[in-house]
Amino acid sequence: MKTRYIPALFLSLTLFGATAQTDNKKSLQRAVTIEKEFTPIVQDASKINSIPEMEVSASERPDIKYTEWKNAREETPSVTILPAGDNGVEAPDRQRGYARIEIGNYLNINANAGVRIIDKTRDQLLFWYQHNSTNGTLSYLRYNNSVNTGDDETKQRRNDNKLNLKYTHIFDNLSWQTSAYYRYNGFNYYGKPLYKSKKDIFGLASTTDQQTVQHYGIDTKIVSKPNKSINYTAEINYKGYNSDLGLFYGQRGVLENHLTTRIDGNAPINEFYNIGIAVSMDNLIYNRCDKESYTILRANPYFGIEKEKIRFKAGLLVDLSFNDNTIFRIAPDLRFEWEFDKLCFLYAQLTGGKSINSWEKMSTLTSYIDPTSSMANTYTPADFTVGLRTTTFKKLHFTLYGGIKYSVDALFDYRQQIIDVTGSTGRLTRPVISFYATDAYAWKAGFEIQYAPRDFLKAHLAWEHNEWHRKGGKERILSSQPRNEWKAGVTVIPIRPLDITADFYMADGLGYRNRVEGNINYPEAGNLPNIVTLNLGAVYRLNKQIHFSAQLNNLLSKRTDLFYGMPAQRFHFLVGAGVVF
Repeated sequence: MKTRYIPALFLSLTLFGATAQTDNKKSLQRAVTIEKEFTPIVQDASKINSIPEMEVSASERPDIKYTEWKNAREETPSVTILPAGDNGVEAPDRQRGYARIEIGNYLNINANAGVRIIDKTRDQLLFWYQHNSTNGTLSYLRYNNSVNTGDDETKQRRNDNKLNLKYTHIFDNLSWQTSAYYRYNGFNYYGKPLYKSKKDIFGLASTTDQQTVQHYGIDTKIVSKPNKSINYTAEINYKGYNSDLGLFYGQRGVLENHLTTRIDGNAPINEFYNIGIAVSMDNLIYNRCDKESYTILRANPYFGIEKEKIRFKAGLLVDLSFNDNTIFRIAPDLRFEWEFDKLCFLYAQLTGGKSINSWEKMSTLTSYIDPTSSMANTYTPADFTVGLRTTTFKKLHFTLYGGIKYSVDALFDYRQQIIDVTGSTGRLTRPVISFYATDAYAWKAGFEIQYAPRDFLKAHLAWEHNEWHRKGGKERILSSQPRNEWKAGVTVIPIRPLDITADFYMADGLGYRNRVEGNINYPEAGNLPNIVTLNLGAVYRLNKQIHFSAQLNNLLSKRTDLFYGMPAQRFHFLVGAGVVF
């Protein structure tokens, strides 16, 4: 997944989020495609259908959570659920709070803390904080066709802080949930200039690549308790995005406001059949940029069947846009699941719809996006997936899937440099990541194996293939999206206080596309080095309250680029300690 610095193991286990899965397993409505890189691609077939989870022993503990810097291709999303601060301590569900910090080379710091301010049967107030920072020197990779700008090293700086607050009140027949978040993300555009640097254009003039982006939002919703009559959810969500710097030196960033209103209701017809509809409205309002504000109305009427062996949903995804270059869009929403043998499931889905590519959303994929130029929204007429999953063997789970997807205005990354020099004044773009839109289709396939033969041993292996081509063409689209991704890992508990985890990641088929305005001889496209990372981590629990951790990341010390001219960290380590209270 080309989501950089998302700590896949660190964020996937949450201290307060586990209870929401039970109800979701009963509905095919959670069959939602995963946003991978710039357009939705199913990356994990297990998320498509409601299939029993692997049985977990009472003595089994959560995976070791790795650092933000574990994988060169991972990055923290702007909105996170409460991360598990125990780092592997058993059953901390009713603990009051936690705190953890890890420090390593490159001046990497990874810290988080959380506390239950109110923890009663009907009222809960939760607060948590997360910090990630770095300030290390990286070396640029040299390509055979790269232009020599005289820069060999760069300093990567980042100071990322997230605050989250969530309140829940339980009534007799419904619950009211309100949450708020704030993220302060300070970082520098450390990418290598494509042609001329700011020193060549501005001389000794004062310029800065130190960006500050603020994310903030609030969400409030009412959710009915499951019943046999009508189930409903009503929600209002606001997200804000505010960047200080723009694309050009001397230009201000953008201010984006995104307000979403949503109502979702369903009711049973009889024991096996139900109907429902979800209606929403998205209002996006912009300042300090050329992009015009727009509104999208959405409707998703559906009909469902749920029997002992078969689950089926048939619906439509309808979008009505105002001031967004399109007016009316429609896509199917079909999902099918059949348990043809005990714990053996065949599933298929045909979905689509319109995806809003806001700055807030795209910045969760990479912080280094163009902070001024607008991006087209993506419309997917059809996204087909068929797969098989079996849990026949108690300790072994296996998933296999494949499909094809077609999107209008699918987004792919590229780097550009615009130089406009007139006399003694000049304009130059910062080294950002831009996106271009094109109609494209993708073949996708993958498998995942999970194996846990003993309480002290568990392993997993996964492969994912996504190959994008332009509409009507056979040539593969070059971008930082990998063609193949391999993930493998193993966790061993040699003695009860100690967990040891190793994982391996490999990605191939990565590419780049560059554009330098006014220089037709500049190399436009090529291949990025494959990504190969090996990580090792350990947690030692002194007691139920205190633990110590160590991580060795990119043990092979491979050199790679996140994007063209944007190197990732080589070998790095973190050591730290945590407390649960």
